[in-house]
Amino acid sequence: MVPVAELDRILSDLAVPIRVRQADLDSALGEVLAQAVEADRDIPPFDRVCMDGYALRWDEWTAGRREFAVSGSSPAGAERHPGPLPGSCVEVMTGAPCPSGCDLVVRLEDALPRDHGVFLDPSKVVRGQNLAWRGSDARAGKVLLEEGCRLGPAEIGILASVGAQAVPVRCRPEIRVVCTGDELVDVDKAPLAHQIRRSNDRFLTSALRARGQGAVPSTHLPDDPELLEAGLGVLLGQADVLLVAGGVSASRRDFVPGVLEGLGCRCLVHGVAQKPGKPLWVGTGPKGQIVFALPGNPVAVAACFARYVLGVLRRPEPLVRTARLEAPTAGLPSMTRFVAAHLRDDGAGGVVALESRGNGSGDFLHLTGAEGFLEIPPGKVLQARSVARFWPW
Repeated sequence: MVPVAELDRILSDLAVPIRVRQADLDSALGEVLAQAVEADRDIPPFDRVCMDGYALRWDEWTAGRREFAVSGSSPAGAERHPGPLPGSCVEVMTGAPCPSGCDLVVRLEDALPRDHGVFLDPSKVVRGQNLAWRGSDARAGKVLLEEGCRLGPAEIGILASVGAQAVPVRCRPEIRVVCTGDELVDVDKAPLAHQIRRSNDRFLTSALRARGQGAVPSTHLPDDPELLEAGLGVLLGQADVLLVAGGVSASRRDFVPGVLEGLGCRCLVHGVAQKPGKPLWVGTGPKGQIVFALPGNPVAVAACFARYVLGVLRRPEPLVRTARLEAPTAGLPSMTRFVAAHLRDDGAGGVVALESRGNGSGDFLHLTGAEGFLEIPPGKVLQARSVARFWPW
């Protein structure tokens, strides 16, 4: 049985295989960029006016001139104005190129009309005010988005600004989910007195979809070594990541570890000093697949998924958060404890975690409303307002 920190070290050496495809910009939201993107030209590409107002020459202002004739206007989208005559200014609109020779824009609100122009009366004037100089945001060739960044609305806007109609993105890994157990029936079946309906596969596939994975095939296999071998063998041939729920504890009916190893999988960990989820099995398949065999109790499935599976799938994005505890929470003497919790604002810019109390790792009802798990280190009693790590799913 390894401590949680040792499992983290082992998982840090595992990587999901990366394949690349071209994604149309309109369908790239949520994807992971597979290649850095550079500015195709200076940003801004010209000296840009940032406020509606009047553009003028700094040397005329410093010479004491305050009243200016207006020699034309320059709207956004027009070619650069050739510049004002001496003693004149140019009316400019936000987004327009700064007229030639001008290096200052006085806001429209600070201008008073005169018979033949405007009187400019701002409280403070500095050279370059209300202007964004060419290349002041980024020079052509500067990396704007790094490889591995996830594309949100802001990143999509940046890609559009550099003319990226299609971008290389990482293909989502092929993931397969399987639940094991003779006691399980599907949701459309009426269970007998000794049976229960399957739920772990629905939790895992929906949690993966919520993280942008898309549809994930799932199946059920009975507690039969031959059927497990046949079924898991097929799934290993399809998957980059295989998630198995159930059949990993220490009883003589827990066949999954032995079957996986018989199929050529290499066990990296079997047993973690944590609760829930102590029997967790982690290994690699014969072609480098990553295999997580999770304990069958639903709270253990959720905890292991949030703490380890998502960490591997979402690397290098940091998923862990911190939250202050609403009430004291005790750890276990020699094991890490994971506590289901939901979060709320503390009213002061922080986050408070409220423990969702349940009746052991089989009580999935107390996961309702919870957004993840608090991690309580071994041998610790964390007092109210203490900070703890929080792993969302």
